[in-house]
Amino acid sequence: MRGVDASGHGVAGLAGRPAARRLLALSIVAAVLAAPAAGLAQEGSANNAGSASITLPEIHVIGSTPLPPVRRPEKHAAALRRSGEQQSRAPTTRPPATAAPALATQSGAPVEPGAVERDKIPANVQTLAAPDFAPDLAPTFLDALARGVPGLALSDQTGNEFQRNIDYRGFLASPVVGTPQGLAVYQNGVRINEVFGDTVNWDFIPRDAINQLTLVPSNPVYGLNAIGGALALEMKNGLPITARRPR
Repeated sequence: MRGVDASGHGVAGLAGRPAARRLLALSIVAAVLAAPAAGLAQEGSANNAGSASITLPEIHVIGSTPLPPVRRPEKHAAALRRSGEQQSRAPTTRPPATAAPALATQSGAPVEPGAVERDKIPANVQTLAAPDFAPDLAPTFLDALARGVPGLALSDQTGNEFQRNIDYRGFLASPVVGTPQGLAVYQNGVRINEVFGDTVNWDFIPRDAINQLTLVPSNPVYGLNAIGGALALEMKNGLPITARRPR
């Protein structure tokens, strides 16, 4: 019985294998035939989408060649030529040279030709004279500034009273390297900020030799790193000084 069943199952299995092979072959042929049809359908849908898209208008180029130069009429050119000939024939007479008027301040003292009057500067310009730096009023140069200039304060970056900073409206001028410098210091027109760090050594400024100090806030004329302002020192030269006070 077992042999018969086994043989029967074996025959049925052999009989079913050709049918499976036929089904597999038919499915392969159907897939091969359906692939081109799917590709054509995709191309058709793409063409339909392209035909439905909006077409852009045509661009027309205007003035592809340069325009011709504008020429003056001949009558106008002839008139200009005649006027030029007449001017060349006429004798040239130069007016007598007149000296430039000397500038003067409100007090009547003459100033340099390139100087700008204080009334023409759009800022709060403050000035200290030589008597403001007297030793009986302030012991040091920085103390005289703090006493005579409103809005200016003194501080020390490292806790050292001998290396104090000038704080003017949030901008600093300090002898300590690494402090954000925002004030420029000029002595007789020469910038005395150090090259490395733009620091200022206040001990090198002789207080008794100062004739006038001018503080100009936020003026770009004084160059770089003067966004907070500039201290312009005018020193004494010994000629106009008439005081007989021993130094």
